[in-house]
Amino acid sequence: ILTVAMLLTAVAFVGCGKKTTMESAKANLDSAFECDMKMVYEDTEFGGRLKRIESGVWEASFTSPDSLDGLVLSFSGNDASASYKGLSFTVPKKALPVKSILTNLMTAVDTLAEGDELSGYEEDGMMKITGENETGEYVLDIDMKTGFISLFEMKNLGVTMSFENAVTGTADYKLGETAAESFSTEPCEPVTEIVTTIAG
Repeated sequence: ILTVAMLLTAVAFVGCGKKTTMESAKANLDSAFECDMKMVYEDTEFGGRLKRIESGVWEASFTSPDSLDGLVLSFSGNDASASYKGLSFTVPKKALPVKSILTNLMTAVDTLAEGDELSGYEEDGMMKITGENETGEYVLDIDMKTGFISLFEMKNLGVTMSFENAVTGTADYKLGETAAESFSTEPCEPVTEIVTTIAG
């Protein structure tokens, strides 16, 4: 009886959290892609488009809220540049606060993309990966059908990001372009305060 009980307990534990690997997810993480993003931070919701060109080279363009519509943040190497309807400037990436939401996501994805394969737990069609960086613990969900990121959450920062409609970038993918066309901008006023609001 004791032996049977132990076997049943072991089976129950295995069934509760099935470990899974997914090489297709690794392939998509380590490629150029872009997707719609929605970020909920404290009591504010942000919307826009996120793009990964290669490791360490990313771009985020915002469409909401209205105060951020048209803002584009580009990350390349040790620098981060911001543009807003014609105005652009570059600041050292290390000058951004360590709790920057975007850099936490980008660092997590780039680090995972460097590995030989990904491993996590399957739940509702997603592979859930848990990790930790210098800011705290995070959870990254990857859609097991498409291999693209679906959700990024850091509870200690009070932030949740979700992603949809991902597409793979073209061979000449670069900053400032979507998969199909270039971003267009119009002259407007400076936005230093807006940039610091979302980038740290």
